[in-house]
Amino acid sequence: GELEGRLGSLADPKRDAFVALNTAFFDDGAAVVVPRDTALDAPARVRFEAGAGMSSPRLWIDAEPGSRGVVVVDFASRASGSAHFTNALLELQLGANASLDVVLLQCEGDRALHVLRAFAQLERDARLRVHTLSLGGALVRNDVEVVLAGEGAEAELLGLFVGAGERHVDNHTLVDHAVPHCTSRELYKGVLGDAARGVFRGRVLVRPGARKTSAEQHNPNLLLSSRAEIDTKPQLEIYNDDVRCSHGSTIGRLDRDALFFLRSRGLSLESAYRMLVEAFASEVPDELP
Repeated sequence: GELEGRLGSLADPKRDAFVALNTAFFDDGAAVVVPRDTALDAPARVRFEAGAGMSSPRLWIDAEPGSRGVVVVDFASRASGSAHFTNALLELQLGANASLDVVLLQCEGDRALHVLRAFAQLERDARLRVHTLSLGGALVRNDVEVVLAGEGAEAELLGLFVGAGERHVDNHTLVDHAVPHCTSRELYKGVLGDAARGVFRGRVLVRPGARKTSAEQHNPNLLLSSRAEIDTKPQLEIYNDDVRCSHGSTIGRLDRDALFFLRSRGLSLESAYRMLVEAFASEVPDELP
């Protein structure tokens, strides 16, 4: 009853096929409400375990005004070798001066298809950090859309995607600076080996009245194989002049000089590779709450 009229208010099934599919078939769900002016003592954890066939989990998170909290959403497979399709939908509502960290941890099996749609709306002086960690699955797509609807709102989108074999991982983001004096930062890192493929498309929209906007977007990627591939498209769509915005993307391989230096200090080739890859990727998990 408490969620009546609110569930689905941020995700429109009329403009997104996967939202419509989830709305029609969702069979498992949860709601997390952090009460007004309350701080959670420990992270709230929601775990979705997918079985055979299609699952349509749904999560509503409401951080009421002045609240503080961390929510960890864990996607796993009941049987690691089973083929299944997860079509997940998240809605995140942050009231005035709320602060929320959401960790999206995807560790499904190697035959899993995983689609995640996340929609967030931030009111005045709210602060949201979304940490998207894609470590499993055969075909993965994460879509995160954030609307900065109140002045002083801040959003950070942090992502790490790891691919081996023939895994394909998509990350698509939209940050909508709808009002003045808001801040956003995006950092997505990809590490791909074998014949894996990754896609990053980040769109920052600064509306005509959104003065004093600050937006940053970065997408560094590391390829460990000549067959691995990354397609990256950071975008800025700006409709006024009083802003500070930047974006950039890099794609590279391991530094041969650094690898030689570590080998000359007695490390095996495997250990040297592991150390360099972990050093590259660590910036994202280091920011976990």
